[in-house]
Amino acid sequence: MAIFSAGAMAYAKRRPGKGKRARPAGRKAGPSKKSPAPGRGARRGGRKGPGPARPQGGKTGSAPARAKAASFYNAVFAAVDASPPPWTPRNRRGGRSNIDPRALAKCVIIMNEEERPCRDMASYLESRTVLRRLGLKYAPSKSTLNRATLRISPRYLRRVGSAA
Repeated sequence: MAIFSAGAMAYAKRRPGKGKRARPAGRKAGPSKKSPAPGRGARRGGRKGPGPARPQGGKTGSAPARAKAASFYNAVFAAVDASPPPWTPRNRRGGRSNIDPRALAKCVIIMNEEERPCRDMASYLESRTVLRRLGLKYAPSKSTLNRATLRISPRYLRRVGSAA
């Protein structure tokens, strides 16, 4: 235990810039005049005005392109169902039930093909009715999708792609 003299303690209390709530020199307490207080002329949010035109109904591309993509996905999904699962799920006692690895493999293939991040894919699956077609009861979270992308090997994806 260190003992400080009364003079050293008084000096430490007077010194600016020491302690948790110290402010840099030259800065006053309170709102500055350079930036207005929120709600008083401060600009919030992004730019104003209409954004770029978005397709209605979530449909993009032409009809032949959509048909080609649908046939590709049908072939890949059939190949995933015919091949063994990418990993064997563990049987855990309690907790959330396991999601079928084949269904997650289908989700990862869609993510890779459409170049979507995990967040976008999770929100896409929550808002669509493709869950039943993929073999899912509920939409997986972005964390589950991320773990699946790390767990599925490129070798498995090549094998499924060559079988499709």
